[in-house]
Formats: sequence, structure tokens, C-alpha cells
Amino acid sequence: MVFILRMKSALHEKFRAIFGREPEIMARAPGRIEFIGNHTDYNGGTVLGAAIDRGICVGLARSPNGQRRFASDQRGQLVTLTADRMEKLSGARNWINYPLGVLAALPAFGLRAPAGFDYFAQSDLPVGAGLSSSAAIELASALAFLEAAGENPPRETVVKVGRHAENNFVGVPCGILDQGSLGVWPEKSPRVYRLSWASV
Repeated sequence: MVFILRMKSALHEKFRAIFGREPEIMARAPGRIEFIGNHTDYNGGTVLGAAIDRGICVGLARSPNGQRRFASDQRGQLVTLTADRMEKLSGARNWINYPLGVLAALPAFGLRAPAGFDYFAQSDLPVGAGLSSSAAIELASALAFLEAAGENPPRETVVKVGRHAENNFVGVPCGILDQGSLGVWPEKSPRVYRLSWASV
């Protein structure tokens, strides 16, 4: 996992360059490949997916001023939002809808969200390659936000938060294949999973 350590080191460096301080929290979620489930997951069928060794890392540092600053290695623009702004963004800023969707989803599960923070996402997943970069950024964001807010829900709840964000904020009517393949099981468990859509 040398490349993961390098990715984390690079995230620290870029976070410092953008925000002038170190991240307090780092979270990572992998991408995934699918064997079956491309259309069965949202129709109530069985899915089979596997996490891979590439993914997305999120660095986060809490801020007392109520501002949420977002940056990514995929986009050069730093975007600042207030904590009460939860509408969808468009254009070059639309990638922020994934972490915003997670923030919007947390209260639906009785979970708190951090108010102000600096946020940086770094990926070695190619966008649009079918490796579930959207679910990876949702789950990595959820883990970082939950740690910042002092919450520790079951992993199944984190998966549901990611799916809720995708369905209800981003607007993609996906099933549970992507988030479930990446987020339900601890790291030491097998990397290939068979899921019943109704089970999570």
C-alpha cells in the first residue's frame, strides 16, 4: 500500500499549500468494480461488487467561522460556502454536490454535521471510468464529517447516508451497489461482496 501512503503525503502537502495548515482528519474510500448489479441494484436484485486499490482521500480541518471551503486536486478553484447554504451547484463546482449531499443527508439519520471546515479531496480514480468515484467521495466525505462532528454510527448507516446523498441531493436514482461495495465491511474482511439490495 505504498501508493496510499504517497497519496496521503501528497494530500497533506496540497492541503497546507491551499489552506495554510494541516488537516486534522483524513479519510479514504476505495473505488469498485462490478460483476453483476449495473441495473439490478435499483430494481431490488442481487449485486456483486469488489473494492479496488485506488480511491479518494479527503482531508478536513474544522473552522470556527462557519465557512466551508472546498478544494480538489481535480479542480483548481477554491469554493467558499456558508454553513446554511445547501443548494446544488452547477458548472465547474458541481463536484461539490457530493460532499454537500452527504452534509444534507446526515440529519435525516439523526447525525450531526460539522459547521465550518476546510475540505480537500484527492483522487487516483479516473472520473467517468465506471469505478464509482461518486460513491467513493461520498463515503470518504461522510467518514471525515462524522469524525469532525464526534459521531460514530454503524458502517451500514454510513452506506445509507452515501446513497441518500446520491439519490436525493445529486439526483442519481442508483441502488446500493456502489456504496455497499465500498463501505459496509471492515478493511480485513474479503474484498468481494454479494449483496441483497433490500438488506442495506
